Amino acid sequence: MTRTSGKGPVHRAPPDFKQAIEGREQVQIAWKALTPLARNEWICWVTSAKKSETRAKRIGRALEDLSLMVGLGLNGIQCQEVADERR
Repeated sequence: MTRTSGKGPVHRAPPDFKQAIEGREQVQIAWKALTPLARNEWICWVTSAKKSETRAKRIGRALEDLSLMVGLGLNGIQCQEVADERR
């Protein structure tokens, strides 16, 4: 589930979270623009849920927040670079 880099562990998104991200282009753009540390924070927050209902809500919230990053231009330079790569 994790690999290490020179700066510490890098978690892999669990299948349900990964599938939800891959299903939405705006979210993919934002996700790819995040640093490994920021991705780890999202992954740990989603996977720390004890109930499946809570986990589903957290995935939904993550998708909303990540899509807003692109929509509002937050982290705009990095997000735009990733968007340009996809074209």
